[in-house]
Amino acid sequence: MSGIVQLLQLRKQLNAAIDTLVASPEGESLPALDDSLSNAPPALMTAPGAATASAVAQKIMALLAGPHRGFALSLSGHVPACLVAAINAHAAEAIREGEVEPGAGLPVSEIAKASTIDSGKLARVLRLLAANYIFVEKKPGVFANNRCSIGLDTGKTVNELQRRPVDVYKGTNGHVALMAHCAEDGLKATAFLTDALFDKETAHSYKPEHAPVSHAYDRPIFDFFAAPGNEAYLKRFGMAMYAINSIMQGEATLATGYPFQDLAPGAKIVDVGGGVGSVSLTLRRLAPHLSFVVQDRSEVIEQQAPQVWQERAPDALENGSVVLQAHDFFSPQPVKDAALFLLRLVIHDWADEEALAILRPLAEAATSETRLLLVEQAYEPLQPDPLVHNSMPYLVDLEMMAVLNAQERTREQYVELAKRAGWTHVKTWVPMLGDAPSGWRHYEFKKA
Repeated sequence: MSGIVQLLQLRKQLNAAIDTLVASPEGESLPALDDSLSNAPPALMTAPGAATASAVAQKIMALLAGPHRGFALSLSGHVPACLVAAINAHAAEAIREGEVEPGAGLPVSEIAKASTIDSGKLARVLRLLAANYIFVEKKPGVFANNRCSIGLDTGKTVNELQRRPVDVYKGTNGHVALMAHCAEDGLKATAFLTDALFDKETAHSYKPEHAPVSHAYDRPIFDFFAAPGNEAYLKRFGMAMYAINSIMQGEATLATGYPFQDLAPGAKIVDVGGGVGSVSLTLRRLAPHLSFVVQDRSEVIEQQAPQVWQERAPDALENGSVVLQAHDFFSPQPVKDAALFLLRLVIHDWADEEALAILRPLAEAATSETRLLLVEQAYEPLQPDPLVHNSMPYLVDLEMMAVLNAQERTREQYVELAKRAGWTHVKTWVPMLGDAPSGWRHYEFKKA
């Protein structure tokens, strides 16, 4: 097949996907790119045709660029670095506060006053982002927000951000925290990926201490977060994990996957490695008749989780329907009467041996009626042409490798892993978003 024939086929696919999106209710709500006031609803990301249109556009770019695509990608690491710089400079908030009217823009000399950054360097940072459709350069040195850059806006005032730098993400939805975590911690880890892949000591190791990020932070990332003086990193990570639930439409997919509502009144769900408890917050709204135990490291449970629950569901802690419990999930499980052990995006943080060390204590604490539910992202090998690809699962997989020496897994890999830990596969639930399967999978197991 010639390149022109392939290009024409891709045009046909792209037009069909756009037509599908335009005809959908979600498509009607699509704001313009230069609209800095309207954030597209999460449903738009999974609207019919949206993912296909984006993927086809990427394939067209690859077809037209050819060998030069690798060169362009080799320089693209500067983009996440500039994202973190813009976030730390409070650029989106400064523009929102300072411009005369939405879309008018603000001189970079004024934007730079929100932090200690040099205005000339900030201009170059924002210019690269604007070249990637994040911010708009209205005229030389004057930048405005657009629909992409408002994703960098915490919603706070510049004064608030300057007064409490360690709490810049406190009280937010965590979306900016997640972006900053991936763009900073992930980028630092990725910078050492090749070193770790070819170093004799680490090349064939799956130990967390041999993850590429250890080259950047001189220790595994969770040890770095827990170290004195790194409270801002720890708080950012906690809010980043909270954000995943909304960004990936966790509430909708929890409602349509495993039938939590069918569990008996008072049934106890143990949210293992649950962070601040974002999943339990969602499940409590969906199934208020259940009780929850949120388990995580002491620094998360004692320093972050209480504040989240006091803000979002203060009655839960008061009436005892939710218990926050500091627990190392490599140690024996203290809860012996769980109806369900729930691990959402936990096992993908660990290589096989560590994952087995997490799952085995749960099997030992389980009764014959207890169920194990692993909530993870769907991950499958790439399919050949003429299909177009969504690179996100593979980006997340490499993030796991670089930051944690871990991995995403296929259904078959999860089933085999759980079997080795004393669990038998019962069913794989596929949550839906509207009429389409979501990117989540709920893997249900019982004690072997």
